[in-house]
Amino acid sequence: MDQSISLKIGGTTYPMAVSSPEMEQAYRFAAEEVNKLLASYDTRFPDRSIADKLAFVSLQLAVNKLLAKNSARNLKAEADDIQKDLEAYLEGK
Repeated sequence: MDQSISLKIGGTTYPMAVSSPEMEQAYRFAAEEVNKLLASYDTRFPDRSIADKLAFVSLQLAVNKLLAKNSARNLKAEADDIQKDLEAYLEGK
């Protein structure tokens, strides 16, 4: 059963439904991260609208996600190469 929580993002409170305590924690951490980034953009661009700042936050988080995916892909490729090298070494013994 879903649990109702409230998250405050950029000064506005949003009701949310979460399916587990783990999801609640994830949403709360995510909202905290968004608010930190928003505060950073608010300091750097005080004359911009909240919509502009939220667009900046969205873009930054999307870029971070893409970079993390690329990093994970590269790490997997390295792990696969190490696995192949290890298997070749063990077969040679």
